[in-house]
Amino acid sequence: MITMDIQKKRDYSWRENLIHYGFSMVSERSQTLCEGVSYLQRDYVRQDGKPVQAFIVIAQPDSPAKAAVWGSPQGQSQTVPEHVAQMQSLGKQVIAAVNADFFHFFNNGDKTTYGAQIIDGVVYKEPNKLEHYGDNWFGVTMDGEYVLSDLEGYESTYRGKLWQAVGGGVWLLREHEVCPHRSPAVEPRTAVGITDDGGLVLVCVDGRSEQSVGATYADLLQVFLDLDVPMRSVLNFDGGHSTILMGRSAEGEMKILNNPSSGISELRPVADILSLIRV
Repeated sequence: MITMDIQKKRDYSWRENLIHYGFSMVSERSQTLCEGVSYLQRDYVRQDGKPVQAFIVIAQPDSPAKAAVWGSPQGQSQTVPEHVAQMQSLGKQVIAAVNADFFHFFNNGDKTTYGAQIIDGVVYKEPNKLEHYGDNWFGVTMDGEYVLSDLEGYESTYRGKLWQAVGGGVWLLREHEVCPHRSPAVEPRTAVGITDDGGLVLVCVDGRSEQSVGATYADLLQVFLDLDVPMRSVLNFDGGHSTILMGRSAEGEMKILNNPSSGISELRPVADILSLIRV
């Protein structure tokens, strides 16, 4: 791992041994989703001239919107908009949401998560090493603190202390240390990050289209590190056709804000989501 002050100086030397394409921001649009929660769309151009679009939600630690996991413990998968609609039917005011954990496919269409799934204090699945990517997770403690950790951290510190938890994939940044990955894959990506002051950042990068080619892990991390909020840790979520970010419009309606690679009419059902809800 590589540790350095990589944000305020915009020092990209950390990328030297990683697979990345490097890009420069050419435009930015922003709006407020609710008090303390902002949405950004950033358009980039890679060094080879290809476009990349990133969709970002930043929740300040004092925001009335807090992270909540939602999914079907029985494995009945739904699209992200369907998960959001189900939450809202139960009286939860959703401000933003992204797809979350990787999952198994079953012949009947059901899907179960690889990793942790804790919803409103009920433990449906614990972090594990039995599954691919099963040990890393994002969580919210009973006291409302955001946590990114792994199976060891869960067993030593957080078992019985989590109100929400959802599994994730590889680390991109862990306690300010860059986690190198050599994968050359350029894909749609989703990830979650925790800021130094305890805030939350959700990022989707579109891919597989003329408007946005996608990102490597290092490119995805650059999106986080280019923000004006110091990042503490970042964990990758499922990507590809699963990558979706929804946010609340000025009219109060939840809308898909990115351009899913599957197309709006053929959204991929996913096992669970990570949302921000007003509390």
